[in-house]
Amino acid sequence: ITQIGSYSANTSPNYLTISPSSNFVYVSNSDINLITAFSMDSGTGNLTPVPGSPFATGLGVAGTATDPNSHYLYAANNSDNTVSAYAINSGNGALTPIVGSPYPLGTASGPRAIASDPTGAFLYVANQGTNNVSAFTISASTGQLSQINSGTPYAAGTSPIFIMAEPSGQFLYVGNQGSTNITGYTYDSATGKLTAISGSPFSLGSAPGGLTIAH
Repeated sequence: ITQIGSYSANTSPNYLTISPSSNFVYVSNSDINLITAFSMDSGTGNLTPVPGSPFATGLGVAGTATDPNSHYLYAANNSDNTVSAYAINSGNGALTPIVGSPYPLGTASGPRAIASDPTGAFLYVANQGTNNVSAFTISASTGQLSQINSGTPYAAGTSPIFIMAEPSGQFLYVGNQGSTNITGYTYDSATGKLTAISGSPFSLGSAPGGLTIAH
């Protein structure tokens, strides 16, 4: 590995998301409630600040995620229990708040991590404060969110801080730092409803710090 360069991402950089198009990089800055955005040179990997960056979020912004088509970016706001939604300018990566954003989580609190399913139809939020997962449908045309009501929020382990959708579009996994395990779900491709996998949760070592699914 050879270092390409060093780039300023403001204070308290927390989570980093690369758009599936590989054109843009977004970094959440939790202490100052901002997202720092860069365009990425596909040949060299060099980063250039996006026009208008940084972009305002809710309080205590944590995890971020894009839809698979790089049309929208979503951010979990840990301190005010909302999800911010943005349209991504495909030309320069600039973010524009979507109508209705930020979206409240209702009874859930402490959203920490966030993930889209591989089709871009659903968005899932791991709530560290209430040990559960909120689920939303994503409007393909506008990026607006609608909370899935059936069975939500879905129970997870203690202090869920990581969430990831499996690439084939069948399973969703949540890493629970407090209970040192992983909760696994299947999800309905038509409704987004989650169902716990048999045998879940799955035990881990102490204080898990990340989650990755092999492709």
